[in-house]
Amino acid sequence: MAVRFLIIFLSMVIVVLAVVLGVVLVGGGQGGASLQARAIQVDIVEGKITQGSLEAKSGEIVTLRVTTDEPWMIHLHGIEVADKVEPGHVLLLPFEASKEGRFEIELHPVETHGHAGHGDHKRADSSGGYVNILP
Repeated sequence: MAVRFLIIFLSMVIVVLAVVLGVVLVGGGQGGASLQARAIQVDIVEGKITQGSLEAKSGEIVTLRVTTDEPWMIHLHGIEVADKVEPGHVLLLPFEASKEGRFEIELHPVETHGHAGHGDHKRADSSGGYVNILP
C-alpha cells in the first residue's frame, strides 16, 4: 500500500512540476522562444480512449496522464513513445511535440496471465484516440 501511495504521490509531483515549469518558462520568456508544458488526461475504459481527440501545440512538452480499467500497452504512433499502463495506477507519458499533425494513440493488449493459447484475448478499438499537434 505504501508503494502504491508513493507512486501516486510522485506522479502528482511530476505533473505539478511540469505545469510549474511551463508557467515559469512562459512567464519568463521576454521576446524569445520558450518551452511550454502541458498535462493531458487520457482515460481508457473498456479498451477505448474516452477523450477521442486531444490537442497540443508544436514545441510544447506534453505529458499524457493515463488511467485505465484494464492493462494495456499505450503507444503514440509517429511520436514513438510507449509504456504499459495498469489499473489503479497513473502512467505519465511525456514527449516533446516537435512535429505537427495528427498522431494516433494505439492500445495493444498486455498478457496478464503469462502465456498465450486462450481464445479470449483483448482487442483494442482501432480508433482509440488522437493527439493533434497544432502550429
